[in-house]
Amino acid sequence: MSWTTPQGWMLIIIKSAADDAPSSSPAFLWNPLTGDKLSLPNISKEHDIPQQCKCLLSHKDPTHHACVVVLFHRTEPDMWCCRVVAGVAYGSWRRYTYNIGDSAEQDGGGTIDGVPFAVARLPPPAPTRS
Repeated sequence: MSWTTPQGWMLIIIKSAADDAPSSSPAFLWNPLTGDKLSLPNISKEHDIPQQCKCLLSHKDPTHHACVVVLFHRTEPDMWCCRVVAGVAYGSWRRYTYNIGDSAEQDGGGTIDGVPFAVARLPPPAPTRS
């Protein structure tokens, strides 16, 4: 499986279809222009990340000390993320279900390994005249 990022990197997850597949799949960032490869933590089977995701990096340079790789599900309020520290696998992948502001019970946002993120609540659109 693979996803492209706006920064030109690709997230690659090598999944095995075999019944006796390991309990986790290797993951890495790859720059197709330079051939650079940055290791990421393996992704355990419990995450089951779907192909219908958008991949983003929190920084232009994925070797930035606070860079986070984030996969946003395109139709569900789910995201998966991990940190990259100078291309070394750090921590583990985590899955979050977030609120996009349509529930009064939660605020959108939180932190990922200490890095804050926010989901902005936008005011309703102004009525249009026909």
